[in-house]
Amino acid sequence: MEKIPGTPNHKLIHLLKHAGGMNKSRLARELETTYLNVHRWVETPDKIVRNVQMRRDIDSLFKKYIDIRPLVLEIVKKGQDPLKILKNNPAARERFFVKMTYNSNAIEGNRMTERDTELVFQNQKIKGRVSDIMEIVNHREALIFMLHSLHKGFRISEPYILTLHDRVMRGFHDKLPGQYRTGYVNITNTKVKVPNAQEVPAQMKELVKRLNADDKDVIGRAALGHHAFEVIHPFFDGNGRVGRLLMISQLLTQGLPPALVPYADQYRYYWALDKASDKETQHIIQFVCDCILLGFDLLNQ
Repeated sequence: MEKIPGTPNHKLIHLLKHAGGMNKSRLARELETTYLNVHRWVETPDKIVRNVQMRRDIDSLFKKYIDIRPLVLEIVKKGQDPLKILKNNPAARERFFVKMTYNSNAIEGNRMTERDTELVFQNQKIKGRVSDIMEIVNHREALIFMLHSLHKGFRISEPYILTLHDRVMRGFHDKLPGQYRTGYVNITNTKVKVPNAQEVPAQMKELVKRLNADDKDVIGRAALGHHAFEVIHPFFDGNGRVGRLLMISQLLTQGLPPALVPYADQYRYYWALDKASDKETQHIIQFVCDCILLGFDLLNQ
C-alpha cells in the first residue's frame, strides 16, 4: 500500500512520479529556485528542506497537482467501521471525545488544556473560567447527541443542525442556542463576507441538499460542504464547532473516520478555507484528508 508523502523532499519525488509532464526543471521554475536545489532535495531526501517558505511552496505545489483522496481511501478501508468503533468501544469513544473537544474548543479560543478537558469529563473540579468549562461540557453533550443520532443512511437535516448548535451553545443565551443568527457577524481570520441574516434560512436549506447529495466523492463533499457552512456562518457563535461536527457526521455515516482538525494546525485550516473561497478547493480537500488520517490513527490505536 502506497503511503502519503510527509516530508517536502518526498512530496517532490511523488510529483516527479505522478504529476504528468513534471521534471526537475519544471519543479525549479514553479518553485522559483535553482535546478541544483531541486536535484539535491530529490536525490538526497534525508537532507530535508529547512526553509519554511520553501516548505510551504512545495506543499502548495503538491496540492496543486496531486489528489490524495484515493490514497486516503486505500488506507482507511483497512480499518474497522469507525462508527461501529465509536458506538461499541468505550475506550476509543472517550479518546475521540477528549481529543475532538479539546482541539475544536481550542481553535475557538478556549484556554483549557487537553488534560483539563479530560478531568472535566471525569467530573473532577478544575480551576479556570466558568465559560471554558461550560464549553467542554457542552461539546461533549453535542458529541453524545451526534453519535446517538448517526446510523448508516443518516441524512443531515436543519433540525439536526439546530440541535447540535443548541448543545454546543447551551447556557450562552445571548448567542441564541439552536437558532439562526438575527444580525451580522464576521468570520475570524478571513476577508470573506457572510450573507445577511435574512438570507441564512434559504441558504441553509440549499446547503442541506448539498450535504446529502448522492455522489461518490464523500471526502470532497464533506470538505466543500464544511467550507460552504462556514461561509454562511448561520449562528452568532459556535459555527466552527458545529461545522466540524457536521463534517464528522457526513464522514462517519459513509464509513470514513472522523476528521480531527488539530489546534496546532489552525492557521493552515483558516488558510485552506480562505483559498476555497478563491475557488482553490484542493487545499481544504487535502487538509480534510490529513485530518481523516488523524482520526483513523486515533480510532485504531
